[in-house]
Amino acid sequence: MIPDKRRHIRLALYDPDNELLEKRIKQLEAQLEEEKRRTQRERMAVTKLQNKLIKLKGLRRLIENHLALQI
Repeated sequence: MIPDKRRHIRLALYDPDNELLEKRIKQLEAQLEEEKRRTQRERMAVTKLQNKLIKLKGLRRLIENHLALQI
């Protein structure tokens, strides 16, 4: 009789809607993680470009000052 009760309890715990929700939650969590990685890559790319821009502006000023001294 005990095995029948266990079987009944296991069947009662199985809920297809719940499994679908859990599967959807896992999908959304995976999408969120991918979006976080993509956002981090974009931030790194922006930072890299900003640093290049700063260097180029400094180089431009240096060249302008050098040319101004030659005139």
